[in-house]
Amino acid sequence: MLDLCDEDVLPWMICGDFNEIIHADEKQDGKRQSENQMRGFREVVRYAVLIDLGFVGSKFTWSNKFTKIRLDRAFATSFWSDIFPQTRVNVLPLSVSDHAPLLVQLHLSQEESYWSQHAKVHWLKEAGIIDQSALDATLVAIQSCVK
Repeated sequence: MLDLCDEDVLPWMICGDFNEIIHADEKQDGKRQSENQMRGFREVVRYAVLIDLGFVGSKFTWSNKFTKIRLDRAFATSFWSDIFPQTRVNVLPLSVSDHAPLLVQLHLSQEESYWSQHAKVHWLKEAGIIDQSALDATLVAIQSCVK
C-alpha cells in the first residue's frame, strides 16, 4: 500500500483481507490483539491518506469456532471517494471460506455509468486492445443501454 500511495496520483480503491485490525473492538473473543500491530496498521492507513469505506452487514468478516474478526475491508483515496461518493461495501454471509466476501457497489447514475464505460472503451483503444470499428460498435451498444 505504501508503494501505491507514493507512486500514484490517480484515484484508487483497495479491498480484501488485510490480516489485521485497526481497533480492539474489531475482534470478538480469542487472544487479545497487540496494540503495536494495530498501531502499525493505523499508521500505514494514515500515511497513505486512505478512507475506510465502512460496511453494511456483519461487523466481522472472518470467523472460526471461537473468534470473530474484521480482517477484510475496503479503503480508498479521497480522490476516488469524490468520484464514487455513493460507494457501499456489503459484507456477504460466510459460506465456503472462513472469510465473508465483500461486494463493493459504486451506485453510478445512468449518465455516470455511460461516461465511465465510454472512458474504459477509449482506454482499450489507446492501449491497442481494440480497433476503431470495435470502439464504434461498443459505444453504440453502451448508448443503447443507457437510453
